Amino acid sequence: MRRRIRCLQAGRRALIAEQAARNARVFQDELVQLIPFSARCSAHLVPLGEAFIETLPPEKIDALRLAGMRQMQQGVFNTLSATLTMLVYKEMDEAHLVRIARAVARSASAYASIMSLAMRDQVKNLAAAAQPWVTAEQAALLAQVVLGMQDPKCGKVCEVNGE
Repeated sequence: MRRRIRCLQAGRRALIAEQAARNARVFQDELVQLIPFSARCSAHLVPLGEAFIETLPPEKIDALRLAGMRQMQQGVFNTLSATLTMLVYKEMDEAHLVRIARAVARSASAYASIMSLAMRDQVKNLAAAAQPWVTAEQAALLAQVVLGMQDPKCGKVCEVNGE
């Protein structure tokens, strides 16, 4: 029974990946605008979120706020992972992929401060594993992502989530 469930899950993941690749091809002109904009905005919001959390007394960091911070961490992680994966599948024009890789590279160090160390390691591993499959320019940008994830310090969001 477990094997059957794993096969169904693997099939579902393959369908999702196929649809995502199709969407990347169809909507690449929109994505090349959206992803870099979103990366820049999120990178600017991270320090503001960190500063806000630092102003809260410990008793105000309740279950709801912790859940929100975990959701923020997971959202950043999911965005980075999906974007790095997109670079490898090359479903978009090369110039678009470079622009997206550049935005992610510039945002990586800001994102790292709120991510758990385990999340950072996963992003580093994904970026490093993608380097042989992309152009030299993209590989250099992915190397910047790896460097951005190196800092072992946790910001306040990471810290209050028990990292």
